Amino acid sequence: MYSKPQEHIATENGHGAVILRDGEVRIPPLVHQVDAAARRLGVSRSTFYAMVRDGSIDTFKIGGRVVVAESELRRVVAEAMQVAA
Repeated sequence: MYSKPQEHIATENGHGAVILRDGEVRIPPLVHQVDAAARRLGVSRSTFYAMVRDGSIDTFKIGGRVVVAESELRRVVAEAMQVAA
């Protein structure tokens, strides 16, 4: 018998956490390392570093790792959408 894969329908709880249909709670990261941040934006690592160099993206260090805040990535996307409009 074929069983349909469970859909991952999620709702946000108002505090940033996402609750999936099966009750699992996922808390999205507040910061991303460079590779993950570049993937979130859909750009290469070298393009991401070029954006850092030209001041388009602010980064900082935590424990010696270069990271970027999720809010910073969202700001960059929002600004790009405004320019495109």
